[in-house]
Amino acid sequence: MSEVIFKAQARVLKELAGKIDDFYLVGGTALSQFYFHHRQSLDLDFFTQEFSRQRVVEIIELLKKATAKDAKLIGENLSKSKVEIMVYSLKLSQKDSLKLDFVRDVLPLINPTMVVNGIKILSLEDIYLRKIYAVGGAIAQTDQVGRKITIGGRQEAKDLFDIYFLSHTFMRLSEFATKFCDSTRKEGLIRWFRTFDRAEMKTDLADIKTDKLVEFRAIDKHLAGEIDAILKKEIGL
Repeated sequence: MSEVIFKAQARVLKELAGKIDDFYLVGGTALSQFYFHHRQSLDLDFFTQEFSRQRVVEIIELLKKATAKDAKLIGENLSKSKVEIMVYSLKLSQKDSLKLDFVRDVLPLINPTMVVNGIKILSLEDIYLRKIYAVGGAIAQTDQVGRKITIGGRQEAKDLFDIYFLSHTFMRLSEFATKFCDSTRKEGLIRWFRTFDRAEMKTDLADIKTDKLVEFRAIDKHLAGEIDAILKKEIGL
């Protein structure tokens, strides 16, 4: 299955090269293909600062014509009160499909994008920030005492693995959070780490396809130290 999807990813990126300058590739695929080569990622995530349903449909129609494959809309949210997103499944065979996410980016860019083979790619800092945003919760609300808080947030092994690699290989999580995250984002990150299901995460981590497998215990220990460092900096110890 993986080889079929990887070939499809390469084909899609080739067909879109130079044609979607208003979008950039983010997420695990960008991190894996263009930086760390640390795990297999089986989807493509495209973000844009100016989201348009019509524009996404244009891109999908282009892909359908270029690849002679059908693409089905499998999920969307177009409410501006939430993150706008359209999710498509590009049918490759009876059993294989490639998931394509098109998302309105609600965060400013830290660094300019770079272009690789005609596709815009986010910097490591920008991928890092969006990973933290994904796990910490995307919707800001106000609690009973008027503090800003985040709700939601993913609890997936791929995010844990990516954040660990970013912290271990690129910039320690505590250093990155101090430099680029506000208090609300830090609180969301801390809550995510403290509340995700350890047993489930350990099981799901074993399913990640990688030649750089790291034991859950090592990941948990490393990130626990980083979370403690964030807390100490927040309270001034």
